[in-house]
Amino acid sequence: MPPKPPDPAEINKQNRAFWTKLQKAMDDQVLIEHAIGQVDDARTRGVPEEKRQSIEAAVQSASALVSAMACRAAKSPRPHDPLQALIIEIVTADQAVSAVKLLRELRRQSGGGVINFVDDDSIQFWGNKGEMMAAPISGLKDRLTRALKKIRSR
Repeated sequence: MPPKPPDPAEINKQNRAFWTKLQKAMDDQVLIEHAIGQVDDARTRGVPEEKRQSIEAAVQSASALVSAMACRAAKSPRPHDPLQALIIEIVTADQAVSAVKLLRELRRQSGGGVINFVDDDSIQFWGNKGEMMAAPISGLKDRLTRALKKIRSR
């Protein structure tokens, strides 16, 4: 006995899922440009239509490519923010600095340059693009550890 064909509700559900997935991919300009490029490239090379990759398959392969690129980018170190650069500068001058001494030095430097002000909970500083940023005081010890590690690895 042949398999029973899906009922119209199931077909509609599958159709909706397909177009929702495709629409999400289409919203990503990089994905769509790459997918269309793949399909156009096959047509330009004269690949017969029945052997060409579907737009859905092209979007999936483009998605995998973008995912691989994001994975590669995630492995590279991020540039330091101005606060971390200042902490590295302070630690370079005194490698025996403690978190308490570091906080005291940051408070001393507040109001001019990188540090805008330091309150009980956070350090307000100017970011690379001139925007105001905040870093919690509780994270200062981690920043100090990273700075020491960087200094010692040189």
